[in-house]
Amino acid sequence: MVSAKRRERGTRPRRGEAPPDAPSRLRIERRIGSDRHCRADGGVGWNDLTGFQRDLLTTIRLCAQEERIPTGRTIKDHLEVQYGKDINNGRLYQNLGYLVECGLVEKGFVDGRTNTYSLAPTAVAMLDETVHDLASICGIPVPAPQG
Repeated sequence: MVSAKRRERGTRPRRGEAPPDAPSRLRIERRIGSDRHCRADGGVGWNDLTGFQRDLLTTIRLCAQEERIPTGRTIKDHLEVQYGKDINNGRLYQNLGYLVECGLVEKGFVDGRTNTYSLAPTAVAMLDETVHDLASICGIPVPAPQG
């Protein structure tokens, strides 16, 4: 027998979840946490991302430079070599989805089953800025970004 309190609780969102009719931005903020969320201007900064999400961005860019199609499988294979351990599909695709929602990654399609991922101009600029900041700190000369 279910108590009235428990039945009532079943209709409410769990702690930290947004109501189903809440705007998508609110759902992202509550799901990801208050320290990493889409900003009011729609942008996300480098420091707003987790290390894994940053690695996803760099891996997508690396695939493009190596002229490999950045599919979920290609990205996963690269990260497994980098990390030296298996990457959970749920973790991979949840984080890719977050990056797509925030406008840092664009999702395309090869066929009915295979998705491709490419960096949005914002993400390219973010990576370029990060490279220049780190190079500057280390005293390494790097040509200015194009554009």
